[in-house]
Amino acid sequence: MTPSALRRGRLVFDLVALAIGAAAIISGFGYRVVLDNGQIGPGFMPLLAGVLIVVFALIDGVREYTGNPLDSPIDNQIDAELEQVAAERAEAMDASGNADDGSSRDEGDISAGATGAARKFVLVVAVMFVALLLTPVLGMIPAFFLMLLAITLGVERLKILTAALVSILATAAIYGIFVMLLGIRLPIGIFGI
Repeated sequence: MTPSALRRGRLVFDLVALAIGAAAIISGFGYRVVLDNGQIGPGFMPLLAGVLIVVFALIDGVREYTGNPLDSPIDNQIDAELEQVAAERAEAMDASGNADDGSSRDEGDISAGATGAARKFVLVVAVMFVALLLTPVLGMIPAFFLMLLAITLGVERLKILTAALVSILATAAIYGIFVMLLGIRLPIGIFGI
């Protein structure tokens, strides 16, 4: 993938993110953002999420459109690596003008990670589906914890203590936000959790 194709892809992604953020903002106003008694209403979270999505999409889009005035060393390194891969592919053309079929990819090839990314995506979707099936049995909080633990261990390959800590903290944050702050009753399982 060339740097210009990557830039176009990011701009398209930013436009899609802008549309999603705008839809979230509109849906947030469709519900009540603040209740009569001053509490946060059901429209607050979609509104907040939509505003954040729009802000970050605008920042990234402006950055891409204006030629990356805020380039970081990492962005420059990625662009240089992409240009190097494109140059190596051009050199790999054989005498008849046919491009290398890609069967001899080396570890530095950007596209070599596509299969790994697809595998991770399928695993995450499968784990989410299992967590969804476990929610009526175990309850939302334990199913969410097990889902995060499975993803951090099986997909992200974190160490067990790190995975457990991430899963515990994220589950506590979800419990704190939805149950304690917003007062939402999450599904409970057969154990009453």
